[in-house]
Amino acid sequence: MASAEAPVPDRILSILTQGMAHVPIIPVSSTAELVTRLDVLRRQCTANVPRQSHAQEMAEVRALASHCVHGQALSHERVNVLTDISSGLGSLAQLAFDREGRRKLCDLLEDEEGNRVISFFVNGHETTLRLEMRMREQAAQAPRNLQMGSANL
Repeated sequence: MASAEAPVPDRILSILTQGMAHVPIIPVSSTAELVTRLDVLRRQCTANVPRQSHAQEMAEVRALASHCVHGQALSHERVNVLTDISSGLGSLAQLAFDREGRRKLCDLLEDEEGNRVISFFVNGHETTLRLEMRMREQAAQAPRNLQMGSANL
């Protein structure tokens, strides 16, 4: 008596056990058919995804842009300036890497805040992490310094 289930080839079994069962497979009989199949797939994917309104997209960009600085988040007014001079976070980053863009940021945001934005994009999160670590160290040392100061009284 034969088993009701056909044996599973090793390759399929390895795909299933390695968690790669969700890899999409697009059946095509020739390479010429690939473009048409991909277009159909793209239309299906974009038709099923609800698009955010422009207002929702801008609200998300503003929320992110307010934190694209070293230190404290930018004020609502400063974020409005950033979103007025850029078309998104990508173009804002381009401003930070361009000499004229940096000058524009510092002119419109004033030097201190302009430099905080520029530093965020140019130096990345590494500087932010170093600043946070330094602030934590200082905060941890503050109670010890107070205790030493009161012991000397």
